[in-house]
Amino acid sequence: MKNIKTFRKVRASILNEKLKSNKPNDTITIDVDMNIDWPVDKYAQEAFKKYKLKVKPNRATDVSFDVTGKKQDIIDYLGSEYYEWDDEDIRDIYPELLEASVNEGISAGIDKARRALADGKKVFGRHTHPRLSGKEFEILSFSPTGGMAEVMWPDGKKPEDMASFSIDDRKIRIED
Repeated sequence: MKNIKTFRKVRASILNEKLKSNKPNDTITIDVDMNIDWPVDKYAQEAFKKYKLKVKPNRATDVSFDVTGKKQDIIDYLGSEYYEWDDEDIRDIYPELLEASVNEGISAGIDKARRALADGKKVFGRHTHPRLSGKEFEILSFSPTGGMAEVMWPDGKKPEDMASFSIDDRKIRIED
């Protein structure tokens, strides 16, 4: 009998648990379809205010809107009586609300190198492996997530892909 009570408590806590973002305070903009009378729909305006969301039409379609807010606030809005989605729909359609930041796990040195490349600067680095650390290479680009880099070794034959964690972030050199 005790096991059944424990099972029921655990089951109830799982069923009542709210969907949570890994980074609830990160701000994000997503495209949401809403069939509302913009901007005069008082019910919709009340919801946006309650969940601290900024909403504007994005012109993709008549019912398409850019919704900006903290990830958790958007999740709470989508699951509320205003939008009435279940957790599975939110997970399937907007997985980015539940994920951590794209750059999470990327070192500060790699992030600095990515920003320098975006500003048009030349960036150079060295490999973390002792056998390869003697030669400096030019970093040409990073993947959108920052996990991979395209580098050119001094021999200049052709660019090659390299995992960002193989770049010694303490030995990155940036030129204007």
